Amino acid sequence: MINLATIFETAQTLAMKESTIRKWIHQKRIPYVRVGARAVRVPWAWIEEQIRRGYSQPILSQGHKGGMESHGDRPGSD
Repeated sequence: MINLATIFETAQTLAMKESTIRKWIHQKRIPYVRVGARAVRVPWAWIEEQIRRGYSQPILSQGHKGGMESHGDRPGSD
């Protein structure tokens, strides 16, 4: 099972606006998991990786495709 963060938690952790996180999810610029019909979550592993990399650089240069399945796929497994 993957640990997942809400959009609020992601924004707070990365010191960003929730609207930016939502925009990037919509653009499929970051990995996410759809939980139910409307809710989405971001893998904590991805958030922690951004912090380790010093996300002041273009945060999404890794080219994530987003849209992970909710049955436990991990970022970068595609």
